[in-house]
Amino acid sequence: MLSDKLVKKGRLGVDVYMRGMSGGIRLKSKSKYTLSLYELLKAYSVHVMRKNFSSINIPKLPLFTTEQAIDTIKKNLNKFDEWSNVYKIIPKNFKVSKKLKKSGLAGLFSASLELSKEGLLTIMQEKKFDKLLVKQKNE
Repeated sequence: MLSDKLVKKGRLGVDVYMRGMSGGIRLKSKSKYTLSLYELLKAYSVHVMRKNFSSINIPKLPLFTTEQAIDTIKKNLNKFDEWSNVYKIIPKNFKVSKKLKKSGLAGLFSASLELSKEGLLTIMQEKKFDKLLVKQKNE
């Protein structure tokens, strides 16, 4: 069959060379390689790692950074005369999916901690895992 003929044909760089034929020159010395099982497995693992992890594309996800959250809280500071839920001021573009909501809430939480450290806000949470309430600090 045709496929058998193709398989039996000489391969370029192995059986057939670009510049001339192998002239039947025999080597006088034969190389003998010795290595341990560890060296063999190490070389194989390096080869597999290079092959598998040659290109990794990690998408950059949108995050609500602490700096953005501080600016957002400072812009809305006059709305915090009474206890207010932090979730209300998460920007609309971060309320689209569950992961973005978590990013927005985490950014606002870290920003509220920073602003309470500066003395601008007071933070309260009634129970564990309950909503986070903030209030402008009265002086």
